[in-house]
Amino acid sequence: MAKRDDPAIALDRVTRMPAEVPDVFDATADEFACWAKERPGAADGDLDEARLLLGLMRDYLGLAGPGDLGPGDLRSLLLEIYPRKVMVLDREDAASTTLVVRDLLRFMAAT
Repeated sequence: MAKRDDPAIALDRVTRMPAEVPDVFDATADEFACWAKERPGAADGDLDEARLLLGLMRDYLGLAGPGDLGPGDLRSLLLEIYPRKVMVLDREDAASTTLVVRDLLRFMAAT
């Protein structure tokens, strides 16, 4: 747990209590959802899968933000972390994940 005097903890200006700092991965998931809704077929309608992938990036890759994702990170995410943490029942699910990753990368490149 972070200490109150940790510079990474933002303090509310009025109460001087720790303020809620939005998680950059959650914010990216929300922004991606808006972006995908404006583009028919984007994310194949599976915004929960995008949120899951972003959460795995945050929890297992040690990235400061989604924009820090590199080719090696993507390889680790898709070939090591995702298979250990997510059960894929059929080919359609795997294909859907591939489409979500494609659209998530397009979104991150565009923003």
